[in-house]
Amino acid sequence: MLQWVLVVIGSVSLFCLLCAALSLVVGQPEPPVAEEQPPQPTATEAVRRTVTETIAPSATSAEPPLEPTAQTTQRQAAQVVEVIDGDTLKVLLDGQEATIRLIGIDTPESVHPQQPVECFGREASARARELAADQPVQLEIDPTQDSVDRYGRLLRYVYLPNDTLLNWELVYQGYGFEYTYEVPYVYQAEFRQAEQDARQQQRGLWAPDACNGERKPADAPAPEPPTAPPVVEEAPPAPLAGNCSPAYANVCIPPLPPDLNCPEIRQQYGCNIQVVSWPDPHDIDRDEDGIACECQ
Repeated sequence: MLQWVLVVIGSVSLFCLLCAALSLVVGQPEPPVAEEQPPQPTATEAVRRTVTETIAPSATSAEPPLEPTAQTTQRQAAQVVEVIDGDTLKVLLDGQEATIRLIGIDTPESVHPQQPVECFGREASARARELAADQPVQLEIDPTQDSVDRYGRLLRYVYLPNDTLLNWELVYQGYGFEYTYEVPYVYQAEFRQAEQDARQQQRGLWAPDACNGERKPADAPAPEPPTAPPVVEEAPPAPLAGNCSPAYANVCIPPLPPDLNCPEIRQQYGCNIQVVSWPDPHDIDRDEDGIACECQ
């Protein structure tokens, strides 16, 4: 009997152990599968990406990028040695003399061998000398223009020591016209605005008592005001012949009656009647100076 009891107890214990082991195997959760993460950018790649996103324009931007109006090219240092006229200089550049033709401006002629001196040409040359003579300057090329013109002159913008653009300043002060040669240059809009300001303010050659904005010889006489046509006095109607008063010498005025006054006599016989006897019949020479019904 005891043997059977031990067998039962042992079977139950073995069964419990098997159940426990099976529950451990079945209930164990599977380990999570780690998702593959994208590689993190390095510090250099992150900086490059930030700069690119900042500079690149938005693909949906409706406005085109603005054209640059800052310095067009690297400037060259030079020294002005001569001001030829309002738009032409000579400079010392890299140890050699060079002639500079200012871009964007045309001043009246003052030294052209085949053309007369134009109105405000001397003034433009004098003003250019005041601003640039013997000055250290900076030269700038415009990439939209030729570097050299057909006369061998360098086409340049010229900056004064205070960074004033000489080309623009002369147009703005009224010493020259805005000038575009074939192809628009970088600062064309600014130069045209400068000319418009000078014209509206009547500065320099735009003044009515200077050139009034006209290109003409400097010594051309001012136009004379139109003269009024001469006044032609109508001849008085001829007096009646054979019935003249002897009191009047230069015109035949009939004697009394009727009695005539000066308005009637001027209308019929003219004025400045010469009286030769007093009292005159019509009493028209009351001051007795010998002239009656004077012209008024």
